[in-house]
Amino acid sequence: MEDNNIKNLIDDIREQNEVERKYLKKQLNMMKALMFAMAGIFLTILIAVAVLVPKLALTLDNANVALEQISYTANQMDDVLISVESLVEDSSEEVTRALENMNSIDFEKLNKSIDDFNSVISPLSDFFGRFK
Repeated sequence: MEDNNIKNLIDDIREQNEVERKYLKKQLNMMKALMFAMAGIFLTILIAVAVLVPKLALTLDNANVALEQISYTANQMDDVLISVESLVEDSSEEVTRALENMNSIDFEKLNKSIDDFNSVISPLSDFFGRFK
């Protein structure tokens, strides 16, 4: 009987070993699948980095060139604004002088002079108008 019990125990251990071996094979297959998936993800990331890093460097170079051009243009705009400001100041002074000159004109005397000139020229105009 004891031999029978030992045999049953050994058979139970063998069955347990078989079940454990099946689970270990499944675990091994899952680990292999996981390893291939991780390798695929790693390769995808590596390729993406290899492709994107040069493009990113080129984009940064282009951005740097654009910023330099913007800086140069801004400096030129400063010069233009200074020139415009001096032009406005000069023309403002000239307009002020012109307004002062216009204010100094005696329009009553000017109108009287125009009337006097018209009275002198009118007979001459009539005289020369007859020769046409």
